[in-house]
Amino acid sequence: MKNKKILLYYMLEFILTICIFITIILFILKFTILDKTYVKKVLKNNNYYHELYLDINNDLENYIMQSGFDLTIVDNLFTEFDLEKIIHKNVDNFYKGKEIVINTDIVKEKLDDNINNYLESSNIKITDEEALNLFKDEIIKIYKERIIINDKLIKLSNYFNQINKLINIAFIVLVIIDIILYLIIKFIFKKITLSIPVLTSMFLLMFGYFLIIGKININNIVFWNNYVSKVIIDILLNIKNTTKYVIIIGVGLEILKLLIILFRKSRKI
Repeated sequence: MKNKKILLYYMLEFILTICIFITIILFILKFTILDKTYVKKVLKNNNYYHELYLDINNDLENYIMQSGFDLTIVDNLFTEFDLEKIIHKNVDNFYKGKEIVINTDIVKEKLDDNINNYLESSNIKITDEEALNLFKDEIIKIYKERIIINDKLIKLSNYFNQINKLINIAFIVLVIIDIILYLIIKFIFKKITLSIPVLTSMFLLMFGYFLIIGKININNIVFWNNYVSKVIIDILLNIKNTTKYVIIIGVGLEILKLLIILFRKSRKI
């Protein structure tokens, strides 16, 4: 009977260790990539809207120069603030699993006005309306594609939302399980050995950090283009740094707790 109780105790310790380890990982994800407010902050800190604004205008100007039209036809079609509002809305939609939509009505109206003003001031008459419409469609296409980045991101929205919900539920459930297991070990087995699961979890996290994260040269990772790469690299570096800080704080607190216990014992002697 005693052996069974010892075995059960070690099983609960093992389960508690795994639960704490997974809880820590979910905690890191919840406050980085799974937090839309955090993502918006990273976008702003990396001047994403300004870089996107310059990129769209550069592509539009290159296309206009090939067409023979004057560059003024793409003047003031949109602003950085317009892009920021669109992206903020779509970040919200992405995290909620809603449809990602780029409304181009205002841009189309401004483009029509610019083209009409240019044609009128240059005394040019258009004989091929179909070609002009295709030209306008290409400008709008460039505008939309640069904002969306990749169509696959749109398809991922619903999956990401479902995964996010599951992770939030899993995090709450794991925290409850951690507390229950701790209370069982403390009051039924009369042992307070939270240090063992915590330190073991920190060791596993440290092992993963040095084996996987530490060996990846994050700064050389490239996604789509420079300004998108900067944002993704920033997020990965934050996850890396957060993991490192969690390890340092977790181990530090356990060492501090051990020193306090040793100090109290020495006082009793």
